[in-house]
Amino acid sequence: MEMDKDTSAGPGLFLTIEGIDGCGKTTLSRNLANYLTKHQIPVYLTAEPSKGAIGQLIRQNLQQEEVPAAVDALLFAADRIDHGSREILPWLQKGYIVITDRYRDSSLAYQSVQGKSQGLTLDWVAQLNKFSLIPDRIYLLDLDAETSLRRRFQDNAQQDDAQLEKFENLPFQKEIRKVFLELTDEEKDNQGNHKILDATKSTDELLLDILRDLHPICSAKGIPIPSPKQISDL
Repeated sequence: MEMDKDTSAGPGLFLTIEGIDGCGKTTLSRNLANYLTKHQIPVYLTAEPSKGAIGQLIRQNLQQEEVPAAVDALLFAADRIDHGSREILPWLQKGYIVITDRYRDSSLAYQSVQGKSQGLTLDWVAQLNKFSLIPDRIYLLDLDAETSLRRRFQDNAQQDDAQLEKFENLPFQKEIRKVFLELTDEEKDNQGNHKILDATKSTDELLLDILRDLHPICSAKGIPIPSPKQISDL
C-alpha cells in the first residue's frame, strides 16, 4: 500500500490514538492531554469524526446499516481533509501538540473491512486519504475483540441494541484488529511512526508508556516535555 508522505510540517507535534471500539482511546487521549496541560505544554485535543458539518453527517450514518461502505469511506476522507486544514494544521503551526482520538488508520481498517463484500479494497481507501496530514506518531491500543466489546457494553450499560453503532459486533471487530496490526507492520518498513501499546495495562501505565516514547521525539522538536521515571511521577 503506497501513500503520499505529505506531512504536517511545523513546530508542533501531531499524535493519533487508534484501536478497536472499547480499547480505551478516549480515556488515554484525555489523560495525555491533561498531563501535558498540567506541565504547561500547549496541547489541543480533538477526535474523528470531527465536529464539523461532514463529521455530523458521519455520526448519523454510524447508526444506519444500509449506508454503503463507499459512502462512509468518502465521507470520512472528506471530513479528515477538512478537519486537518480547518482545525489540526492551524494548531500545529502554533507549536501545539495535537492529539486526535481516531484518524486515518481507522478509515483504512474499518472501511476496508466494511466494504470487502462490496468490492472496496484497502488501497482504494488509502488513495482517498492520500492528501490527509501524516501524524508524527500513531499509538495503536491493541486489545482482543472480546475484551474490547465487553468494556464497550459495560460503559454503555443503558444502551439497547438499536442504539449500538453498526461496527460493534465481535466478528467485525476481530477483522478490524487484524488490519490495524497489519498496518503497523507495514509502517515499520515505511514511515515507522507507529507504536503498539498493550491495552490490557492500567490507564496510568499506558500514559507512562506514551510519555517515555514521546520524550526523545519532543526533545528533537524542542518541546520541553518532562520524562517521568515511574507512575508516581504522573
